[in-house]
Amino acid sequence: MSIVGLSLAVVAALGGCGDDAAKDSTSTGTTETGTSAAAPTDAAPVPAGALGELVAAAEKTTSTSAKVAMKSGSVTIDGAFDAPGELVEMDSDFGDAGTIKILRVGNDLYLKAGGSIAASYSGNGKKWLHVDASKQTGTLSVEQNDPSSTAKLLSTAASDVTGSGGSYQGTLDMSKSPTVSSAVGSAGDKFKAIPFTAEVKDGYLTKVTTDMSKVAQGAGKSVTAYSGFGAPVDVKAPAAAQTMEMSAADIKKMGG
Repeated sequence: MSIVGLSLAVVAALGGCGDDAAKDSTSTGTTETGTSAAAPTDAAPVPAGALGELVAAAEKTTSTSAKVAMKSGSVTIDGAFDAPGELVEMDSDFGDAGTIKILRVGNDLYLKAGGSIAASYSGNGKKWLHVDASKQTGTLSVEQNDPSSTAKLLSTAASDVTGSGGSYQGTLDMSKSPTVSSAVGSAGDKFKAIPFTAEVKDGYLTKVTTDMSKVAQGAGKSVTAYSGFGAPVDVKAPAAAQTMEMSAADIKKMGG
């Protein structure tokens, strides 16, 4: 959900785990909330050249509202975010393992799991799990669930970026992302030079493709696409009767 930062960190983490991510509820929790985010939201100086153009496009994309779609192996994520309104909605499908839906409304995060994944969390998927992100660190924090962190992540993790006119390529050092490093543990070194391509249209970052083949056998490519810029995003918190507080065990599974 962290773009959701959400975006590049989520894609890299999910892609690195490949189909195994769909089978490991702890891994899925970590990468979901990390979507996004993975980097502090403080504005960083915009780099020059191709990287600067790409960072500027990411800032434009993640400072408005948009739809986002991600695919990595058998894992798919679809959702939308409204950065100014602090709203996020993400639906993740892990195939046979089940699904996870995540909502963000201001500082409030809600998670609801379905399928076999649900048994890994309190309530077995019958209620939404709630946590106050302003009181959390790690992948459940406000900072790591802020769409604007994508630009910060690019400015700190991307290198050897070339291109112009809407098409770019380079490498990402995702070991600099706390979300990814916590998800992959000792495999972090494999994330230091991930090839990526990016597309920009009308000043917006519209597509990022990362090649995870060197990270995990059979991982292949992970793709994140943005669309529908500026369209209204309607996300409402679940009714109180439909929610329960996330337990300490759940928070730990989610990387908090």
